[in-house]
Formats: sequence, structure tokens, C-alpha cells
Amino acid sequence: MKKYTLFLFAFAFVLGLFNINVNSVSAQTTSPTINSFTPAFGPVGTTIKVNGSGFAPSAMVFFMSVEAGGGLQVPATVVSSSEIQFVADIDPYSPFGAYYIVVANNYGSPFARSSTNFMLTELNPQIDYVYDSQFGTLGFSNGEFYLPSAVALDSSGNIYVADKRRVQKFNSSGVYQSQFGTVGSGNGQFSEPVALAIDSSNNIYVVDFSLNRVQKFNSSGVYLSQFGSAGSGNGQFNQPSDITIDSSGNIYIVETGNHRVQKFNSSGVYLSQFGSAGSGNGQFNQGVGIAHDSLNNIYVTDMANNRVQKFNSSGVYLSQFGTAGSGNGQFSQPTAINVDSSGNILVAEFGNHRVQKFNSSGVYQSQFGTAGAGDGQFVQAVGMTLDSSGNIYVVDFELGRVQKFTVTRPTVTLTSYIKGTGTGSISSTPELGSCNSTTKSCSVTVPKGTVVTLKSVNLPANSTFVGWSGACSGKNTCAVTVNADTSVTATFNLLRTILPTVEITASPNTISAGDKSNISWTSTNATVCNSSGNWPASRSNTRATSGSLSVNPTITSTYSLTCINSGGTGKTASTTVTVTPVIPTPQPVKVSLSIQGDGEITSSSNVQFVCDNSTVGYTNCTASIVPGTSVTFTESHDADNNIFGGWGGGMSGFEEGTSCSQTREKTFDATCTITIPNDPNTLIIGNFIQAPTKSTAPTSSLQNFLASVVLVAGIPWTWVIVFIALIIILIINYVVVNRKKGGK
Repeated sequence: MKKYTLFLFAFAFVLGLFNINVNSVSAQTTSPTINSFTPAFGPVGTTIKVNGSGFAPSAMVFFMSVEAGGGLQVPATVVSSSEIQFVADIDPYSPFGAYYIVVANNYGSPFARSSTNFMLTELNPQIDYVYDSQFGTLGFSNGEFYLPSAVALDSSGNIYVADKRRVQKFNSSGVYQSQFGTVGSGNGQFSEPVALAIDSSNNIYVVDFSLNRVQKFNSSGVYLSQFGSAGSGNGQFNQPSDITIDSSGNIYIVETGNHRVQKFNSSGVYLSQFGSAGSGNGQFNQGVGIAHDSLNNIYVTDMANNRVQKFNSSGVYLSQFGTAGSGNGQFSQPTAINVDSSGNILVAEFGNHRVQKFNSSGVYQSQFGTAGAGDGQFVQAVGMTLDSSGNIYVVDFELGRVQKFTVTRPTVTLTSYIKGTGTGSISSTPELGSCNSTTKSCSVTVPKGTVVTLKSVNLPANSTFVGWSGACSGKNTCAVTVNADTSVTATFNLLRTILPTVEITASPNTISAGDKSNISWTSTNATVCNSSGNWPASRSNTRATSGSLSVNPTITSTYSLTCINSGGTGKTASTTVTVTPVIPTPQPVKVSLSIQGDGEITSSSNVQFVCDNSTVGYTNCTASIVPGTSVTFTESHDADNNIFGGWGGGMSGFEEGTSCSQTREKTFDATCTITIPNDPNTLIIGNFIQAPTKSTAPTSSLQNFLASVVLVAGIPWTWVIVFIALIIILIINYVVVNRKKGGK
């Protein structure tokens, strides 16, 4: 049993008032530490393993409701200094929900409190029953029944059914196996067997309503012993109607006629009794059915009072539930009763032709069965038992059959929605599937009464979880007991975005090739900056949020910088360094000027030639001139004695007469303007020719013509004379040849 003390609530009050955390330390003892615990949730009875350090052999565990602020000390097993185990219990002053786990090595010593909560879930999940099968018909043959009233199962799943004169055995599928008993009052005989019970050794106890006794048989139906006789004394019976055997082997018999319950040991020796005639607490008016739970509490159906009363193993009245009627939780002649492994209470009714289910506190949960002879219907449901799987077998007294109902948990759906301007996901147990800001919704179908835990996960830096709505509230992990189709909504919103800024400059922003520029940058609301463009290849593209760098680009280059805030939003700025190429100054080249004949050539004033007259008939001059320089050459001569024959030269791209004007006029000087190429072998030639000798004799027209030819063409007279001689020879030859032809 749980023990509650004022200390517990004072302890909880101190925790809440001062918000003491796991690292609270006292000067007297080193504080224990809780690192983790498993599982994260479960019903009452769940074994919780706590891992940490500093657990003393005498360490105590307190299980404290977050909502109610109170708690209780629970028995704990200290496995080692780093592990404690205990069984989850429930604070009677708080609902199911979140609980702290608190470990203290001694009263008043430092303690540790879990940083997360254990979720205590529903004690009795919703369970329903559906018709499965049946066996037996009215009759007296093997496998047939005449007014059956009781049913029980052994540890192998064999089914025993008592009717008016015998007990028959069936396998788990309802196939007849054997029987024992006959009509009579001798050992092993029956007059009106109404109840059966089987102990841990598979011995069979049969209650005989009319003979006021209980007989014991082994698993083969062999008579072993009996106890009880007619009467109202200790160990005597007046219309015993039902039997149950607790975990200690004690036998409880409820009597309709004596309005009481008697308790016997496993040998049938009387121990005690409780109950009397009446309608008050602990009194009975035709107690008919009896059962016990895992704590050996006793439940009795009070048929005429239309209620169920609960007693402890000593027969002390604890509580009751039920009133007369046909509504949920009401009764009309309740008869058989059983308690399942989860503490749920099942009650069969004569008058309402049904079986109702209640939780361990007597709260109505569900029902099955209606009046009739069809599958799943009842005329007079009088006997009932459960197998190890929780399936229910119900005896119908008037129809002579046993029906089996299987356990089923109706399914319900929990749908989760995600909304808001931000992004995030929901994780759950059981798993909801993919549930995030992209899918927008997800759902899980679970048995009715399942507890689903939900929490927000995968929050990016730019979003925040606003909280739950619908079946959940707040912002913490949520546990939803899903008893009907329901929904929950998680809202994620974007954080207010502060955009980054970035400035980048180059100083100077225009340089000559080979010079340097300094790149400087600053940013705000940024966590990192990334460079792109023409930054030096030897450096990483990740930059500090402010800084500077000296660069010496060889060509015009752009430097870009993108600075990013914590939410991933970036801002980019750029600067350009213009590089002016350096054009090298060309070196002077040697230019030669050759003057042939008797004349003079001068150059423009920006060039000075040095001349050599040592060669007869030639004057050779040289000068160093920067390529690209424009130079004008001017010839002068004695017009009476010389003729300027023209310009010449062997430099690349310069031929005689190219870009230069020439004249044969004696009274004019010839000029030539050229741009000096980048050629060290530039040669410029000026040619002067001696003019013909003047004569006073009259000249013929031929002489004047020849003189003009010689003057204009600049051909030597010797060549002219030879040319004339050749013409004369050709003329003579022509005359001679024609005469010969004529003589013929």
C-alpha cells in the first residue's frame, strides 16, 4: 500500500517554491545526479530505470506530479550507484500526466530532480468485445447442456461447464472432451451445480446450490474432498451461489440465503466471514456473484440491490457502484462478475441481457450483448469467465450455450496539423509518419485509449515553435489519450528577420599594373561572409564579417562579398579595381640616310643626322630616332647641273615613291615625310643625277625630244645612243628584207 506523509507535500512545496534544480548541493552530502530514465511514458505499474551517479544504497525515489505539485515516495531498488529502478504509481491528488522523478540519498540531504518528465498514461485503455463463436445446444448428450450455470478455464485453456447434473470438459475450441458427475447427493454427485473455480494446480471446485456444499475434484474429474453443510453457522451454507480463489489459495463463497461471504483456506477450513442482510454498505440482498482482483480485493454482485460492492481481502467494505436501471452503469439483476488482468470489472445481468465493463474505480467503460437468441445476444446470462488473452466466455442459462467474445480495441484517429509562417516537424510515439511544414498534416490510427506523445523537432534557426492547440496546449511535450477521433495543431512561425548589410571598397580603385590596392569591408547582422570573383586563389572563400586585404591584380578585377545572417539570408556587395596597363617607351632605332650623287638632303628640325662624306659620290648619314617619330626629308640641288632622281630605301613597308612626292622640276625641291618604323635597319636613299651639258648649236626636233627623255626619265645618254642604233639596224633590216621579196 502507498504511504503518504506530510513530508511529501512539504517537500513538493519547497521544490515548487524555490524551483530547486538537479544540481542543488548541501554541505553534508554529495548530491546524486540523474542523467536519464527509461521509458519516457507508461501506465501505473511501469518499471522505470533511472541512470545517473552518486546513488546511495539507502536512496529514496519520489514520484511527483508536475501539475498538482504533490507527490509520493515509492519503493525503489538501488541496483548500483548509477542505477535505480522503481514502479510507477499515481498520486491520488493529481490526474494522469507529467511527473518529476526525484532521488535523495537521505531525508534532508541533497537531491536530484529529472530534467524531463515521465508521462503517466491512462490506467485502463479502452477495450471492447465482439462476438467470436459459441458451442453447446439444449440437450442431455455429450456437448449439450441442460440449464448450464457456470464456466471456468484451467491453465491449459480447457473449458469446464456445469449444468443441472454434471460438469463437462471442452478444449479451447469448444470441442467436447469428457465429463464427470451424476445426479445425487453422494460424493462426486450434484443436485444443482451453480459455480466453478479452478486453483493453480488445476483442481476443480464445484459449488452445489441445493446441497449447500463445495466439492473438490482433480483435473481428471476424480472426487477429492468437500466442505460445507446446510445452515447459517461458520462454514455452513444457505444457497451458496458463487466461488473465487485468490492468489494465496484462499476460497471465498458468497451465499444468497445467508447474505454473506465466507472465507476458507485451500483445505476448506473456515477462516472468516463478512456481510449481512440489508441494503447498507457491506450488506447484501441476494449476493450472487463474486470475484477478486490482483490485490485480492473482493467484488460481490448484490442482485436485489442492483449494485457491486468492493471489499479488501479482510472483508472490510471499500466502495460500491451501480443503481437500478437499464442505462450505462445501471443494473437489472446483476449475476456473474469477473476482473481482468488490467483491473477492469465485467458484470453480467439477468434483466438487461448484457455484460457491462467498468474500470477499477467502478466507472462505466462499455458494454456488449442485447436480448435475444442470436449471436452475441442473451436470454439469461448467468456464468462468465476470462482466458489469459482477456477473451470472455458467457453462459446463457436458458439457451443452453456458451458464447465467446474476443477482445478488441476500437480504433480512433489522431490527426496532427502544422501551420504558421515558419517551418518545423512533429515527432510522435506511436509514429505519425512524415509530419512537417511540407506535408502540412499527418495522422495515426491507434486503438481507442492509446496515449500518443507529441513533440516539436527540427526547428531551423529562422523559426520558433509557438505551441500546441486542439487536443494539446502549451509548448512542452504533449501526451494525448486518444478516445475518439481528434486533432492537434502545431504552430511554427518565422523569427523576425534582421537582414545583413555589407560594404566593400577598394583604395585606390584604379592602379597601374604592378601596383597594389587595399580591399576593405564591413558588415552588420552577419555571422559569416563568403568571397567570390577575383580574390586571390590561395585564400579560402570564407571571410570574417569585417577586414581588409591587400591585392595586386594584373588586370581589372571585381571583388564580391556575400555576408549571411543566422537565418541564412545573405547580402552581396562588390568593388572593382581598374588596372591601367603600362606601355613601355620604345627605344630609338638607327636610321640611315644615303645621298647618291651631287645634292643635299636635310631632315626636319626634330632629328639630327651625323654625316660621312668620305666615299666619293656618296654621303652616308645616321641618326637615332624613336619609332613612331614623323620625319620630313627635303632634297636640294643645283638645278643647272643636277637632277633629283627620286627617293629610295630598303626599310620594311617603304618603297621608292611611297608616301613621298617626287618632282623633276629643277626649280623645286622634293620632300618625303615618313613615320619611322620600329626597325633598326631603316635606310633612306636620295638619288641625284648629273644634268645634260648645255649646247649653243641649234637643235633639231629629235635632239629636243631625246633631251626631254633624258631629262624626264633620268636615262644616261649612253643608253639613249645604244637605243637609237638598235632602231636604225631594225629599220635597215626591214628595208632589205622587203626588197628581196619584191625582186622575186
